[in-house]
Amino acid sequence: MSRVLKRFGCPDSYISLVRALHEKNSGRVLYQGKLSEEFEITCELKQGYVLAPTLFGLYLAAMMYEIPSDNQGVDIRYRLDSGLFNLAKFRSKQLTTIKIVTELQYADDNATFCHSADDLQHLLTSKCNSEKDVEHRAAAAHIAFGKLCRRVFDNKDLTRITKPRVYEDVVVSTLLYGCKTWTLYRRDLKKFECIHQQKLRSILFIKWKDHITSNEVLSRANNQSMDFTIMRHRLRWSGNVARMPETRLPRQILFSELATGGCPRGRPALRYKNQLKATLMSTTIEPETWEEVFSDRSLWRNTIRAGTERSSRTLATWNRTRSRTCELGSKPNAPQHLCDRKS
Repeated sequence: MSRVLKRFGCPDSYISLVRALHEKNSGRVLYQGKLSEEFEITCELKQGYVLAPTLFGLYLAAMMYEIPSDNQGVDIRYRLDSGLFNLAKFRSKQLTTIKIVTELQYADDNATFCHSADDLQHLLTSKCNSEKDVEHRAAAAHIAFGKLCRRVFDNKDLTRITKPRVYEDVVVSTLLYGCKTWTLYRRDLKKFECIHQQKLRSILFIKWKDHITSNEVLSRANNQSMDFTIMRHRLRWSGNVARMPETRLPRQILFSELATGGCPRGRPALRYKNQLKATLMSTTIEPETWEEVFSDRSLWRNTIRAGTERSSRTLATWNRTRSRTCELGSKPNAPQHLCDRKS
């Protein structure tokens, strides 16, 4: 960090002062009127530290300066005066606008774009999907659950109403961080649902031999499945992006396609627009008229809430019908009465 500050022209006296505030620090904890033993503080920036946002911004800017100036980025073609799902609008070359995207920033994450792996020189994965994000968030959720397991989830003094709420606020938020921008396949949703069921059964002390269905576990915890939670986040994020001004890059990307390139043979990869359209249809929101609803934020949120609840009730009814059908099919066949009369 000192090299970054020196690169931006900060004097040596200021750099020494910043280093003195962060190096060789120790602290104590006051609990029930008693001070704990002195321990070393190893974190670089303290929570609530007023200088932390400035230092983080300078460090992130220094990382961006390391990108070569001749980076070509990714060319996108967008048009905002027609529907989101109308792909024929990109045929017009006069009404579309081409823009070069070289970097994207989201919260404390930053991504650089380029045309090939040789330009980027290093790729985390060669697949253009959310597989790495899913694995990373799953590992972070396991760590967050493990830290609270002994103090909260295994604590018999807390009620079964409080534990699922803490789990939803901490573990689920960690697990689904950034899910609103992911393009998820069915295997990813199954992985999320498996983690969700595993943690809820551990909180409610439900064993596999109890033969409790997943829907019953969700009902006892007063919680929703991962599928509906992700759908709600995706719809709220898409409405937020669609309400942005036309000069904002997220809206331009949402209403765009790649200016160059084509699809290989075989089934095309799942796109974010395909998943958004499927989510709108599953929540009984018309994809052709959804742009008339998201302009009003409160109306859009009420529509999302009503649509997800309606879809959840429909799925619950289908699951009950399916379980009854399976129970009837598992019963032994009724005895057949044969006629004693001989032919």
